[in-house]
Amino acid sequence: MDLGSLSQNSEEQILEVVLEAYSSILTGKTAGVLCFAIQNFIETKDSEGIPENIADAIRQGYTLKQKEIIKYFKEKSAFVGVSKDTRVENFDWTLRYSLSSSKLQNLNQRVVMLSFETNEGEEKLFQLHENDLENLLTKCEQIESQLHNLRKLNIS
Repeated sequence: MDLGSLSQNSEEQILEVVLEAYSSILTGKTAGVLCFAIQNFIETKDSEGIPENIADAIRQGYTLKQKEIIKYFKEKSAFVGVSKDTRVENFDWTLRYSLSSSKLQNLNQRVVMLSFETNEGEEKLFQLHENDLENLLTKCEQIESQLHNLRKLNIS
């Protein structure tokens, strides 16, 4: 439905269609002139070129859905620059302890095997020795601390 024909409906009908469009946007499904107009409004707060009754419904919908919108875009922004096929979908770990090998009698080596599965179903396998694991855990703690600080930001 184009914006001109939508503007001929009642305020309640327009608001209902606008709220459905907001729901589509928040589930990642953006299609149609109305969704693009809403996305533009969310990003710029500009409603120029939109019939006034539809612009009012878009502003009202934004007010009603503001918490969901902020949450959606915060989550979406965390993946800026990260290809969908490289996102980790699942991971597994195994601890291996080698007492000896055919070449060394007293090996006593601990190794962690990390397996990461991407959205595309591809598996990446990493072998970490004790020092490597310590470094990884330290970096993960630093990341966790930074994420905690970001959650405190009030982005609106």
